[in-house]
Amino acid sequence: MAKKPKVEVVPEVGSELKKRIAAAGLTGVIRLAEEMPDLRVHSVSTGFFRLDRLISRFQPGMPRGFDCEIYSKKPSDGKTTLALQIASHWQKLGFRIAILDLERTITENYLKMLNIVMANVVIDKKEVHAPIFVRPEKEVIPVEMLLDSIKFLSDPLGGNVDMIVVDSVGVMNTQKNLEKSSADSAQFGGIAGVLTDFMKKNIAKLPTILWLNQAKQGMAAMPGLPAPYKTVGGGALKFWSSIRIELARIKTFKPEESEFGFETKVLVSKNKMGRDNCSIAMTYIPGEGFSALLDYLTVAKDLGIVVKSGSWYQAGDRKWQGDQQLYYAFKQDTGLYQWLCDAVNEAEIPFTVTEEPDTDTPEGAAAEAERGAEAA
Repeated sequence: MAKKPKVEVVPEVGSELKKRIAAAGLTGVIRLAEEMPDLRVHSVSTGFFRLDRLISRFQPGMPRGFDCEIYSKKPSDGKTTLALQIASHWQKLGFRIAILDLERTITENYLKMLNIVMANVVIDKKEVHAPIFVRPEKEVIPVEMLLDSIKFLSDPLGGNVDMIVVDSVGVMNTQKNLEKSSADSAQFGGIAGVLTDFMKKNIAKLPTILWLNQAKQGMAAMPGLPAPYKTVGGGALKFWSSIRIELARIKTFKPEESEFGFETKVLVSKNKMGRDNCSIAMTYIPGEGFSALLDYLTVAKDLGIVVKSGSWYQAGDRKWQGDQQLYYAFKQDTGLYQWLCDAVNEAEIPFTVTEEPDTDTPEGAAAEAERGAEAA
C-alpha cells in the first residue's frame, strides 16, 4: 500500500501575503481560500419538477440570494401566477415571503387559489409565516421609495424575508417623471439608472427577488425589419439578473374541448446556474394555476413510467382514456400521486427539453397571436 505524501502547512505565507496586499493599498476584507465561508449556492425547489432542473440539472431549484426576472411580450401569459406559486412553495418550506403588488390587481381569493397561507400556522411541524403584503394606496409611489422598501425587507434587522415578488417593474416611475406635467417630455432611461444604482448597492442581499416585467415592442431600425422587444427598465435587470425566464402562451384550449386553460412556453433565456435558451411547456388550469401534477406526468411519459397507446394511458395494471381522465385519476388518488412522484424522482434518465434559438419571439408564439387576431 502506497504511503500518503506528507503535507506541511506554512501559515506564514498567508500572513505575509496579506501584508503585501495591505501595503499595495487594497482595502476590504481579504481572505484566502482556506478562510472563505461556504461558497456553494443554496437552491430551493420551485415546486415544479422540470422547472427546477431547467434552471440547474445538478443543483435543481431557484438559488437563494439571486435576482430572477420573469417577463413576457403579451399579457396573461402567467407571470404573476408562476411567481406566486413559487413563493407559495417556499412559504410551505418555512421561508418568509413578501409580495409587492404595485399593479393593485392581486386579490385574497387569487392568493388562496395559489395556496398561499394568509396566517401564521404550523404545517408538518414547520412554522409557516404569513406573507408581508405591500400595496400602494392612491398615489403612485416613485421607484426610489419602492427600492428603499425592498432594501428594508432584505435587511435581516428589517423585514428579514427570504423571497420578494415585485409585481411589476412596468408600473414603476421615477420621482422626476412624477413631478413633470403632462406637457413636459418624459425622462427616458430614468428607471434603468435607478435600478442599476440599486443593484450595485444591494449585491450582498439575502433574499431571492422575482422581478416581474413586460417586454414592449419598439420601433424597427429600418422598414421591413421586425421591431425589437425591450423590457421596461432598459438593460438594468437584463444584465444584473442571474436568471431570466420568458413566458409565451403557445396553445389555448377551447372550453368545450378541455378543462385545461392554456399551455405556456417557459424559456430560460439567461441562466448563471445552468444551460440557457432551453424551454419546457407548462399547462395552466383555471382555478388552480400551473399544474405540478401535469409536470410530473410529462416526465413520466418521457421515462416510460406512464405508457401512451393511442388515446389510452397505462401505468402498471391501470388504464385511463384521455389526458383529463389521467389527470383527475392521479389528482384524486393521493397514494397514486405519491407513487408517481417517487418513481420520477428515483429515475436517473433526464426528461426532454427544447433548445431554443436566441431570438426575440419564441417558436409558437407568433402562431398563437395570429389565431387570436383571427378570432377577434
